[in-house]
Amino acid sequence: MKITFLLPFRKNNPVGGLKIMYEYANRLAEKGHQIEILHHRKKFQKYSACVYPVARILKEIENALFGRWFKFNKACKVAYIRYINDETIPNADAIIYTWWTLGYPVEKLSPEKGIKVNLIQDYEIWAGNIDELHQSYNLDGIHNIVISEHLKKIVSQYTDKPVFHLPNAIDTSVFKITTEIEKRNPETICMLYHKEARKGCDYGMKALQLVKDKIPNLKVIFFGVYDKPDYLPEYIEYHKKPKDLSALYNRAAIYVTNSLQEGWALPPAESMACGCALICTNIGGHLGYANTDTALLVEPENPQKMADAIVELISRHNKRILLAQNGHAYIQRFQWNTMVSLLEQHLQELAK
Repeated sequence: MKITFLLPFRKNNPVGGLKIMYEYANRLAEKGHQIEILHHRKKFQKYSACVYPVARILKEIENALFGRWFKFNKACKVAYIRYINDETIPNADAIIYTWWTLGYPVEKLSPEKGIKVNLIQDYEIWAGNIDELHQSYNLDGIHNIVISEHLKKIVSQYTDKPVFHLPNAIDTSVFKITTEIEKRNPETICMLYHKEARKGCDYGMKALQLVKDKIPNLKVIFFGVYDKPDYLPEYIEYHKKPKDLSALYNRAAIYVTNSLQEGWALPPAESMACGCALICTNIGGHLGYANTDTALLVEPENPQKMADAIVELISRHNKRILLAQNGHAYIQRFQWNTMVSLLEQHLQELAK
């Protein structure tokens, strides 16, 4: 098949939603499909027809120099577009986009651009008109795919269309156990640092300080795409854009996430694949892999409850080890080969 992936932007820093789209593009290309990845960049619209090609080339050079966090398959064509219309979008068998606002111009594309698919990776209420977001699930000729059962329930409230469930996947050849679970320092915690309020980092930091007051030898590893915040206490070790995230996970006994909203969060799942015991907020975006056998679930926005859960796993070695082992075994079901095959089959069924 000839498949176009349409994205709302391109980032020089790792972004989970882009990573998922890139992985599907790469892996479909490996299976012999013709893949083109297009990044919509509205800022280019302000340039004249003469200036635009120069601006685009400069941006591509910038990405080549600073945006190397994802390695594209050589068979994938990667480009920028400033408008979404029949002139900029190639003819194909399918076009897959993510981010709800793109649906409106995609709806207007001719049938020659292929089957139109909306890959919904979160309930994107934080940007734009909510009514328009809900209407985007009903656009004519567009098929909805969601990455979690949680999202399927939400989307199904606002559309009578079928909603196909396609979970995210983890590359278990990269994210794997290299340090035995039993041999890890139980007082070592790993957590993603993020500036977005919905990630709940402020609650996590308050929880960690409560734990530190009880367990003076607590070791904490943060990672993120930002510069190290000046206000981080000395006991928190910070890694900006780590080259080997799996190695960081393997240094920790426990992974903590305090998110208030997720679609299907990648870092907690990656940490499970690397043998961390997971403590996470009890939200829909974690429940695709977090249950009473694989994680400790804590109510959101409650640092004390989170701190109590951390102390419990530090103190109870056997429970931590069992939770980590169960989580590691459970996450193996989310393999990329499986999900790519499911997507491939679904596109073929839609084309009939």
